[in-house]
Amino acid sequence: MNQDIHHLLRDQALNAAVQHYTADVIRAATETVLRLQPKNNKQSGMREHQLRNLVNVALSAQHIEEIAAFILYQMGRGYQMGRGENSGPWNYEQFGDTVIHDLMSGAVRQAAQHAQRMTLTTIESSRMTFTLSSEEQDNLLRDAHIALARRYLGYLNRLFYFADKTRRWDKLANLLKGGVA
Repeated sequence: MNQDIHHLLRDQALNAAVQHYTADVIRAATETVLRLQPKNNKQSGMREHQLRNLVNVALSAQHIEEIAAFILYQMGRGYQMGRGENSGPWNYEQFGDTVIHDLMSGAVRQAAQHAQRMTLTTIESSRMTFTLSSEEQDNLLRDAHIALARRYLGYLNRLFYFADKTRRWDKLANLLKGGVA
């Protein structure tokens, strides 16, 4: 079978799997952005441009580690030399640590693994019989991972923007419960 057709089928199956698991990463993004909710009259200090910068990094990143490194950099910028404490929006309520966890081993990684398996099942059950090499399967996981990470971060940005501008953090909690009323 033609390699172009293989590639097209792979990409279509992957896109369908990523779409299927998008709700999972939206849920995770909602839970994580709720960490930025003001507590005890203390604001996180997060600004929309900071999350937009993260989304921009993700759009050009080829690997999840690039995104995690950017977040670690932002967290380090909040470190108060001499005082031995982490402050700033990326360290507020362990926000940066949680984003890295979600990306590297939590909800985003798990959704990517599910999307990879779903894609492989779709390919295996198609009438066009071909198999992906071990390297191609690794690439499939990487592609699913970065695609879902971009969605997660995009929704993280959008949900924060909404809650920050409207001060309706309760709507995010309701989104987790299955409604936004």
